[in-house]
Amino acid sequence: VLSDGGFFADFSETKPAAAARTFAAQMRANFAAFNASGGVDQACVAGFRAAGADPSACYFAEHTLPFSRVPTFALQSATDGWQLPNVLGNETDPTLVNGYRQFLSSKLLAAFSGRANRGGFFDSCLHHCGLFDSIRIDGTRMADAFTEWFAAQRLTWRTGVAAPGAGGGPP
Repeated sequence: VLSDGGFFADFSETKPAAAARTFAAQMRANFAAFNASGGVDQACVAGFRAAGADPSACYFAEHTLPFSRVPTFALQSATDGWQLPNVLGNETDPTLVNGYRQFLSSKLLAAFSGRANRGGFFDSCLHHCGLFDSIRIDGTRMADAFTEWFAAQRLTWRTGVAAPGAGGGPP
């Protein structure tokens, strides 16, 4: 899986007082309204139900990724240009923006660190997605980071031997 700007954390804070509900509450309402339990990772739904927790949490990557065996690479800004106004509810207050950046960064690190079949290109530039050639980290473009990760994954799938940074066999 290549997720481009698609990591939306389960964030239930701030949002302007005029907003009826937070983004997280709106997503949970959509989960129920659209009967989405069949469209998300079933291991996540089963795990949350077994724990007596709300399976609508499986709409959020931070909750569903631990259940997924699918190799996943994320391109994500910690100061996502869509999420700041729509999830945080503010894109101008440095204290709020930095707090959200730290929150999202911690969720990204928890979801992707220590998992050989996970990779990512995480930046703090203000954008939402699609800047494959524009942003570089230590000289590496987004597109090249994904290509290198995918090549390592593919080698592992073919040979069964983990290349540096690659995961185990096919999911």
